[in-house]
Amino acid sequence: MTDSSKKRLKVLEYSLTLELMASFSLAFLLDIDIEYDKIKESKSLGNSSSALSFNQKVNLLLDNKSITKDEKLKLESFMNIRNQFIHNKDAVSYTKAVSNISGLENRLKRIYPDFFKEIELEESIDNCVTELYNDSLSILGDFKGGRESKLIMQSERDIYVKKYKILKEIMESEIDEVNDFIKKQESEFIKKDDLVGMIGLLKYQIIVKTNQEYLKEE
Repeated sequence: MTDSSKKRLKVLEYSLTLELMASFSLAFLLDIDIEYDKIKESKSLGNSSSALSFNQKVNLLLDNKSITKDEKLKLESFMNIRNQFIHNKDAVSYTKAVSNISGLENRLKRIYPDFFKEIELEESIDNCVTELYNDSLSILGDFKGGRESKLIMQSERDIYVKKYKILKEIMESEIDEVNDFIKKQESEFIKKDDLVGMIGLLKYQIIVKTNQEYLKEE
């Protein structure tokens, strides 16, 4: 395999992974099953001709504040290089690929200045491509903005559901005890003071026992 082919293959493999990561991020936000086989079947996130492009996915994540404008710039920088290797036969090196993209070399020098010290330009851009890929993985896998809000909502919902189940069980148990108490009374009449005291105690017991059971499961 030629050096040019190795570079094309490397960029292609990186881009396929980033495409999938972008789909996972949107699937999480849209409550689409994030299993790989399910995403492949998705009309919007899968592999069909109707699926969203990487750029469209990134724009949605930006609108959702799941990524920042600077992060989008990194994602776009990588995809600019990817497009050259995929669509331009003459892009046989990183240097040639980047030279066809206006302003990209200077942008990379601003983002990764340490990669352009005392080494050949081709090696510098090679290092940039690897770092762009690593940074892009972190960007697409990070939970902030819309994804952070969604995660918090899910966590709060899970806590609520858990507490509700515990509360329901405790209430049923305590109410059963009150029913047993009433059934055991020989008289058809129950003293008001006894009943008021029991109801007050019941409320306290439900609160305390619910909190105790919840803490046990933490």
